[in-house]
Amino acid sequence: MKKSCFILLLLITIVAPFFSCSEDKEDEPMLIIKFQFDPNQARLNNLGQPSTIAPGNAAQSPIFNTISAHYLEMAPNANTLLGAGTILYHAPETNMGGAVAIDFSKSKIVSQGETFIKIPLSQVTAGSYEWMRVSLSYQNYQINVRNAGVDYAGTLASFVGFKTYITSFDIENATFPINGNKAQGYWAFALNDYPYSTSGQAPAGATTVPNPIASTSPIPSGSCVVT
Repeated sequence: MKKSCFILLLLITIVAPFFSCSEDKEDEPMLIIKFQFDPNQARLNNLGQPSTIAPGNAAQSPIFNTISAHYLEMAPNANTLLGAGTILYHAPETNMGGAVAIDFSKSKIVSQGETFIKIPLSQVTAGSYEWMRVSLSYQNYQINVRNAGVDYAGTLASFVGFKTYITSFDIENATFPINGNKAQGYWAFALNDYPYSTSGQAPAGATTVPNPIASTSPIPSGSCVVT
């Protein structure tokens, strides 16, 4: 099962300062980052180039419910290596499962248009940035499945971070107790209106992400950093 990190559009808003006549004070300008899901965006390959569906294969655009990210960074140019730009966010991690992993219980999960992070501009290094890097960690979306000629709607939870420590989580009416680390590509699925659920693990290296500047600023294998 080949998996992809689906991120369709990242909204960056700068809220300018305004003055209050009554209090005579200035509110600090903020950098606000939100996710927007666009099912009509062009399908891209791992190099960020337009990609088509290979003959004999099929695809669908999922209906996204929520998403979470592990890491956000702004890069000045295409030669900026991962980690050398301005880091805006790094999610909590834990070693409760042995190896260091993303702490899913502390991950911020948002829906479309909901604020993911809000940072005072005074805490952001001033400069000109050409690229945004977002390391996705969790995606929750609806897909359609067909069985015996009948179509059903179901919800897929996709853990695409490098490694995630999970206690338990719910999809629809199904609960998945884990209490341990899961490698990148772990997924769980439940039908929306029927008592059926399952889970599985994608093979190592099967998760792909678009990176248009791979030749000058590569992404480490096993990450889910979308450029």
